[in-house]
Amino acid sequence: MLGLPPDFPGPPAGHFPASDWQPVCLRVGLMTVNLLRVNVLVICAAILQANATPTLGDLMVSSPSEQSTAMPDFRQDDESVVRVVLDRVIFPELAKFGNRVPAAMLLVEDQTISLGATGKIPTHWQMFLEPNPSNGWPGLIADNARRQRLVDSFELRNARRHDLPNVHRSDLIRVADGRFAEVRDKYRDRPLGTARLSLPGYSLDGYALIGASYDCGALCGVAWLIVLDNTSGSWRVANASPLGIS
Repeated sequence: MLGLPPDFPGPPAGHFPASDWQPVCLRVGLMTVNLLRVNVLVICAAILQANATPTLGDLMVSSPSEQSTAMPDFRQDDESVVRVVLDRVIFPELAKFGNRVPAAMLLVEDQTISLGATGKIPTHWQMFLEPNPSNGWPGLIADNARRQRLVDSFELRNARRHDLPNVHRSDLIRVADGRFAEVRDKYRDRPLGTARLSLPGYSLDGYALIGASYDCGALCGVAWLIVLDNTSGSWRVANASPLGIS
């Protein structure tokens, strides 16, 4: 039972009889109980808030260090996907120069492609991504749910430009935007190709979607949408479609 504090003053002598002081003590006791209840509620609310599951909004406003533990880290996959695209799609184009001396060199922009102000893939890309029963086109990604996840991830990750993932090859040079003319002049004694890549978008079931372009002169170039598959434990090109050829 809750009682009054030991130092709580008693009734002033000679002013109030005990019968008048009793209601005052009762009211003070009730106020003390109510204050304790409020404190308990405040403490419980603080504990619940501290242990609450963060919402998407919480993750978006959290610090980068907090986000790194909450959001997937795609950097290792990014490097693997970019390396496979270069090895299996772009370097075979560079090899068309043949065995020249000095050997052909690939210049790769060190910033990724972005989707621009809209942050959305171009509308005409859908004709490559989706199946078209009327002309028999199977689509790069036949499964509707997987396709939507890949597109959503691709748009989210390519809303702005990023540093290109690290790729080390002796026949590849990373070039900052605006310095291509300078680097081409430096290596004018050999054939040169130029490549640009987006960041990959990822599904939840082991697939990736990436955009890439390659050009080797004024009238020599191609751009692709490329789907990769990691269901076997390593990334491989599963499907690719040229978006345009010059």
